[in-house]
Amino acid sequence: LEAYAEFRLEAERKGFRHFLEVFAPNDPNNLTPEQFPAFMNDCIVRLLAGVSYASRPLFLKMPYHGPAALQELVSYDPHLVVGI
Repeated sequence: LEAYAEFRLEAERKGFRHFLEVFAPNDPNNLTPEQFPAFMNDCIVRLLAGVSYASRPLFLKMPYHGPAALQELVSYDPHLVVGI
């Protein structure tokens, strides 16, 4: 998260637009597969919280964890384009 924040701030200063690709955790640290969708959505929402429109990614690419998880995420920010 810290590396992305540094990149995002530099990209904004330089007028560079970007996309964000998020992967499921390699080492889930006691997460069951059923917990992945909520965990991933929580990480994404925290990552984007407080980020200005100019700094937000053009789109988000992520694994598909079912319709409920996807609906929850796009409801958080209807302007965020999510690709799976």
